[in-house]
Amino acid sequence: MVGSPEILRSIRIENHFAKDREAHVDLGTTSGGIPIMIDRRFAEADLKIVTGLVEPHFMAGYSGGRKVVSPGVAYQDTILMFHRAKILEHCKAANCVIEGNPLHNEQMEIVRATGGVVAVNVVIDERRRLGFVNSAKSKPPTLWPLHS
Repeated sequence: MVGSPEILRSIRIENHFAKDREAHVDLGTTSGGIPIMIDRRFAEADLKIVTGLVEPHFMAGYSGGRKVVSPGVAYQDTILMFHRAKILEHCKAANCVIEGNPLHNEQMEIVRATGGVVAVNVVIDERRRLGFVNSAKSKPPTLWPLHS
């Protein structure tokens, strides 16, 4: 997935294991009752960089951005809570809907709890060619672009 042997030689790359409870830190709970359990390495990093592909998502509105943090580096209990009926059945948990989307709102709370994040998101066309790149930096409680 990384693609470049030079990157592999110069940057440490590690996998996230969502089922390893000890590898996650408890950052509290969202206002909707979702536990904020995030990979310890990510939560404790001095610089947090996430990369994502932005496209419509059936219940989060769009992928990329905050989805790279949660569920991206979240513990399984956090991830499973995103799929409960309260969120799945909500009328605004739908493709291309951000305003009032309960999943989006929960994910944004989780991003804010992790601290400052640098995000690089891309949009590709139907032939998977790069169409747009957006980067943004957040520091809590500022929101950052998620679907440019």
